[in-house]
Amino acid sequence: MTAFGALTSRLARFMAIFGAGSVIQLALGLVTTVVVTHRLPPTEFGELALYLLVPSLTMLVCNLATLRGTMHAVFGHGGEDGDVPDEDAGEATARVTDRDPREVLCTGLLLSLLISVALALVLWPLAPAIARALSDAEHGPELVRIGLLGGVFGAQWRVLTNFQRYARKPVVYVVGFSSRAFFVLAAMVVLLAQDAGVRGAMWAYTIGSALGMVVALGYARHDLRLGFSRRVATAIPRAGVKWIPVSLSFHVVQGMGALVVSLYADLTAVAYYSLASSLARIASYAVSTFTYAWGPLLRSPLRLAADREVGQERLSGTLVSGYAVIASFMVLAIGVLADQLVRIAPASFGAAAGLVPVLALSPVGRGWFVAVYTTAVFADKTRWFIVLATSAMFIFVGASWPLGTWLGAYGVGIAGIAAFFVPAVIMLVRAQRSAHPMALDWQQLLLSPLLAAALLVGELALDLGTGPDALLVQAAVVVAYPLLLVATRTIPVFALTALRHPVRLLRGDQARRQDVVVRLAGLSPFERGLLWDALRTDVPVAELAAVRGEDEDAVVQELVALLAQVAGVEVDPTIRAQAERYLLHRGGVASRDDLSQGLLGEGMDPLTLDRLEQTRVALRSLPARRWPPRS
Repeated sequence: MTAFGALTSRLARFMAIFGAGSVIQLALGLVTTVVVTHRLPPTEFGELALYLLVPSLTMLVCNLATLRGTMHAVFGHGGEDGDVPDEDAGEATARVTDRDPREVLCTGLLLSLLISVALALVLWPLAPAIARALSDAEHGPELVRIGLLGGVFGAQWRVLTNFQRYARKPVVYVVGFSSRAFFVLAAMVVLLAQDAGVRGAMWAYTIGSALGMVVALGYARHDLRLGFSRRVATAIPRAGVKWIPVSLSFHVVQGMGALVVSLYADLTAVAYYSLASSLARIASYAVSTFTYAWGPLLRSPLRLAADREVGQERLSGTLVSGYAVIASFMVLAIGVLADQLVRIAPASFGAAAGLVPVLALSPVGRGWFVAVYTTAVFADKTRWFIVLATSAMFIFVGASWPLGTWLGAYGVGIAGIAAFFVPAVIMLVRAQRSAHPMALDWQQLLLSPLLAAALLVGELALDLGTGPDALLVQAAVVVAYPLLLVATRTIPVFALTALRHPVRLLRGDQARRQDVVVRLAGLSPFERGLLWDALRTDVPVAELAAVRGEDEDAVVQELVALLAQVAGVEVDPTIRAQAERYLLHRGGVASRDDLSQGLLGEGMDPLTLDRLEQTRVALRSLPARRWPPRS
């Protein structure tokens, strides 16, 4: 398989895993919405939407610099949008690369906790004033304080789950990310069954955040080493401080819509907007599937190999064009099925259906903006991204006033669309006018959204309602989109045939695993035993050498030679020592990435390095029953 094919295959697998996690998260969120909307009237549901801004904003403020700064300090890049390492990141992170990444992560987590507790203590006595600014709800100050607690727990949960994503542990990330939603739902069912009202719903979010944090901490326990470095704690905010405007801007556009609607309409309209936002989150999860999957691969040897093989311009163009196809499909599906989706709530929420496709376009615009930034190649692009991302907040606020006054909740939704699509277009134009323009597939980029828009407008014009016959027609419209793309040769046929094997994507490359098993069987029982002891039972090399009565260096060389034999590659003798250190390194993915960058700098073929790494991972995860006899 070519490097480009291997990269797209791994990206597809990561997207399948993150997509499965998004489906779980979405299902839990929709069931939670069902529970809440059936236990609270629209006015109280709108009230809950406003008070949930408290934990959301608390998490945002607590993680403003610490989340991205910690990921930069541990991995050399980070954040929640699949961003690339920016031009100035090295200066901030170089000061902490000599520290154990486990200690760096612990320092970042403790720093986030200290900031969270300090913020909660400052805002605690101000709860009555905050409650008056949100609404005149009964027990308003108590609701604010419950939200502050939820924000404190949620901030640590975000740090820990994002670590797993950049550690290239997608399954662990999915479990940790979904656990919070599961516990929120469980607490919501129990508390609302006792008629606890808005107060019970707020406690449910706080309890879910606390238990989600515990689960995420349990998964990260081997990646943490207790300690707090003042030097690291100083470097972390420096690495993340310039991204604060970006985080604020994104949150204002995507998280403050309900508050903005409350300025122009009553709590019922806020409830409609909040429900539509929950349903439109399907698009947000789909967007995150791409950005979350692509981010961890940015520093991987496989990405460098693909760049060298096909050129970064083609690789970037393929990703951006492909994103347009997937995003258009998601908006079409959500818009066509909006009337069906709204039925999860009581009939009194039916007016929210029209808002769903409008609100779905905002996260799609954000994802496209991030995708263009991530893949574009031009000087000073990080500064361009920060400036344009910050402008999104001002576009949203500036457009919300006239549009919100004129169109109400719809106007606020349109302002959210403009907030991301305008910067995305500017970023794309700047990228295409650079010395390395992306090799875009303009047919995919333009025809796919136009086709989706035509199908959506046609279905809406029919006004089919929500009966069984309507559902069949709506499903047919959704299925027609990929078929028309194939018919117009916008996408190749194999793009559809690959979707017939989603389980294979989730399980990974079975052919590669089988090759590993076959080559492993070709070794002697003694050689297989050596690999088993070193990779599966983590016996230290020094102990292996002592038991076998051999020199430690000789054992290391033999292990690397066996691993290369199973991988079906050869290691350049001139860099064998560095390769040995990398392949037998016991640290996390962050320190392994540093070693891999050194190897690539020494001239090692990136595809060879990737195959060695994937073989090492495959052997470590290969079930014992599939290992041939060993001694």
